[in-house]
Amino acid sequence: MSEGTAGNGEMMVYVITCDCGYVIRGDLEVELISNARNHIDEAHPEDVGKISDDELLANAERQPAA
Repeated sequence: MSEGTAGNGEMMVYVITCDCGYVIRGDLEVELISNARNHIDEAHPEDVGKISDDELLANAERQPAA
């Protein structure tokens, strides 16, 4: 099973819904973290450097790809 698939072969994505309501997605953990960092940089500059990669991943859910 690859990182992007569920046990049944269905494609999955990582998703974080920001407190502001913005939905961040990534096919891989590294992509999700990068996308989340870009969102933080642009929308929440006061939080830059305050949230670890582990915290981002702890808030992520796996969902079927649309």
